[in-house]
Amino acid sequence: MKEVQNNLTQDLIRASAGYARAGLALLHITEGFVSNPQVAIGNLAIAIELLLKAFIAKQSLLLLFKNLPLELRCAIAAPKAMPESFRKTPYEIDLKASAYKSLELDEAITSFGLFFPAMKKRLASHLRFLSRHRNTCVHAALPDFREYEMERTAFLFLTLVEHLKEKEPELLNPFDLGEDKLNKQFLERFDEERLKRVHSKIEAAREKAKKLTEKLSLSSDDWNWYPVACPVCGSDGILTGETEPEKYDNGKGGFEVTTILFFTGETFKCEQCGLTLSDFDELKIAGIDPDVDRSNEAIRWLEEQYQDEEDNIKGFVRKLSGIAKGKSDVSGNLT
Repeated sequence: MKEVQNNLTQDLIRASAGYARAGLALLHITEGFVSNPQVAIGNLAIAIELLLKAFIAKQSLLLLFKNLPLELRCAIAAPKAMPESFRKTPYEIDLKASAYKSLELDEAITSFGLFFPAMKKRLASHLRFLSRHRNTCVHAALPDFREYEMERTAFLFLTLVEHLKEKEPELLNPFDLGEDKLNKQFLERFDEERLKRVHSKIEAAREKAKKLTEKLSLSSDDWNWYPVACPVCGSDGILTGETEPEKYDNGKGGFEVTTILFFTGETFKCEQCGLTLSDFDELKIAGIDPDVDRSNEAIRWLEEQYQDEEDNIKGFVRKLSGIAKGKSDVSGNLT
């Protein structure tokens, strides 16, 4: 099974590189201008999906494929414990022939984020764009894609490659994109243009802010956005993102959930001065901290998230309800 795993991983890597070369060629040959960016985005989107799946396959085929037969799962998890009578060849043939359903793109992104949460946080808005448009881009005609969408998809792919080269160098041994110099120049140019873009947005917002006579104040009980002060006009703007508690495997068949609750921002918009920021890096450049501590709302979050779960969840929520708000280091077990 190990040989099948290695071969499948390398096949995914080679396929990813092939699609990537096609997409990046459109980016480089035309010096960033493509009359229809959809072709480049489609190729790069497939390349990213295959790259993520290659990484997951290298960790374990059990993570990549869904609903595998029990016998195959046992053979993958504990090959040395299988009896001599076990016939693995038919299963190996099916694996090579992609007879089993693998993760969808969203599931692959989620799995990748479990291994590299900091990288997923940085790339969250780009991954969300990819998830939203991958299928449509590959299977339909969309003439309204802009050049920036192509560039952000190329940035996402090349950033993932750089990250995996550092963390999983063996994975990318057969990975050949060619044009390394052009790829590096593109990433440098993308970073420079992002910096210029943010400064331009800030200057435009400052001009509009000069005409403002009052500041806007907002409040939110939504877990997908949070009000933060605009770095330009001081009004409350909308920081969109995700709220998640700190939790980890306790090694006893359950997991620990603490009252530490963080909101991670992805985009920002101020209705007063018009400042808009599109991703994690733009937030950092503009001086907005993407991480917001919402631990004082942990009890409400747990009640809402687990309201349909079993009584042990409700008991845990009741337990937390008696904890002082300042004690965010208290945890309990969910099994």
